[in-house]
Amino acid sequence: DWSASAPVCCHRDGSDVAIVTYGTMINQAMQAADILQMQGISASVIRLGCLNPLPEEALEAALNGFRHVVVVEESAAGAGLKEAIAFALQERIPECRIHAIDLGNEFVPHGATNILYESYGLDGASIAGFIKEVLGK
Repeated sequence: DWSASAPVCCHRDGSDVAIVTYGTMINQAMQAADILQMQGISASVIRLGCLNPLPEEALEAALNGFRHVVVVEESAAGAGLKEAIAFALQERIPECRIHAIDLGNEFVPHGATNILYESYGLDGASIAGFIKEVLGK
C-alpha cells in the first residue's frame, strides 16, 4: 500500500531482507535496495507512516517471513524504534532478528546531509554494506 496515510507502506518487495524506516530516510533505504539488487540480494523497503502508536499488526503482516529486518533511522542509538519493533515482534515472529543503523551516541556536527549520512553509515552504499554483513554475504 503506497497510501500516504497508511501506517505501513511497502515501497519495494523483496525476499532476503526487509529495510524499515520512516521520513526522508526512505530515499537512502531505496538506494540501498537498488545496490543490493545489483548484487543479487532482494530487499523489501517498508516505510512507517506513524511511530506512535507503533502499527504492530501492520508491521507483523509486512515483516512475516523475514529472518532479518534492518531498521534505519536518523536518530541517536537507543532512541527506541529498533527496540519497539523488536519488542512488538518477539512473540509474533520469534525467528525474526532486528538489526539497526542509526547515528550512534556521539555528538553529530552540522554539515551537508549527504556527507553526514556517509560519515555515520546512513547513505545507501553504507546501508547496503551493513545489510550484506548481517546476511553474511
